[in-house]
Amino acid sequence: MKSNHPALISGALFLVMGLALAAMLFTGVLPHCRHDMPGLCYAMTQGAGGAALVLAVLGLAMMLARTAAVALGLAIGAFLNAVLVFGIAGPLIGPCPSPMMHCHSITQPVLFAAAAVAALIALIEMWRLAKH
Repeated sequence: MKSNHPALISGALFLVMGLALAAMLFTGVLPHCRHDMPGLCYAMTQGAGGAALVLAVLGLAMMLARTAAVALGLAIGAFLNAVLVFGIAGPLIGPCPSPMMHCHSITQPVLFAAAAVAALIALIEMWRLAKH
């Protein structure tokens, strides 16, 4: 039986993952350093939170997509967004210079793991949708 929404499950995964990650970043569950002036940690969490919201929007659009071609394009966008989250947590912004802070030991590894999982799901979905 063929579905009218070819990426419903993966879209739901991206939606939930993006909303959960953004909520953890914006509410402080994933910590950043508390300084007098916002620093790299704050910029990293805000940037990654924004990228997580984009991932959630892409997931919602994937859920609503009616053709495999549109869902494939959105999956490519989700993959590139996962690469962006990885970049924000690493070479683009990264945490503060102090390796003993929670942004290094907690937030950065969580962002790396979340980006890797999102990229893997997107790659699998791209492969699946390309066969349609």
